Amino acid sequence: QTHKLLRAKRRVRRRGVAPLEAERTVLIVRNPEGAIPSKFNFLYWKNSHQQHQTQAPEGAWEDWRDSHYAEELKLWSEHFQYWADNLARPEQLFVVRFESLVANETGPMALSDLTSFLGFPSTDASLTWKAVMQVLSKGIHRPKSYQPQLNPTLRAKTLETLTEIIRKYSKSSPAIADILNTYAL
Repeated sequence: QTHKLLRAKRRVRRRGVAPLEAERTVLIVRNPEGAIPSKFNFLYWKNSHQQHQTQAPEGAWEDWRDSHYAEELKLWSEHFQYWADNLARPEQLFVVRFESLVANETGPMALSDLTSFLGFPSTDASLTWKAVMQVLSKGIHRPKSYQPQLNPTLRAKTLETLTEIIRKYSKSSPAIADILNTYAL
């Protein structure tokens, strides 16, 4: 469990309570245009009591997207900003793109940077990454029969949301703004 990796002085965090205190914090950011369809797949298979190993039908995605995407984007934004706003020591923050962690080309380097930040001994990150991804990919990576698409209105709303967050963090957390900029392209 990833939360056991942190040697943290933690307090239960609720709105209006002091920020999270940790020696080191890792913020994994996932593009909402990938995170929201992934959540939909999870909900689809959970509600149909089937295994979560194949992609939900495209028509089901499109129906759900049209009625839920805007609210899910709002939740994604609130969740992201909650964590970005409530770090007691932002200088001890490591920000990484989810997509960089799981991609063949960038995963080993992202893992190497992460383990270095956490203070773990240096190992061959490419071998470790390959071993971890082999275990995780069993039953997690679904074959895709289509790439989930957004209609122009939802794409514009996503770009608007990302732009607002980028503006908010461009000075205080350039690493966060840089990652979000890659999603806004």
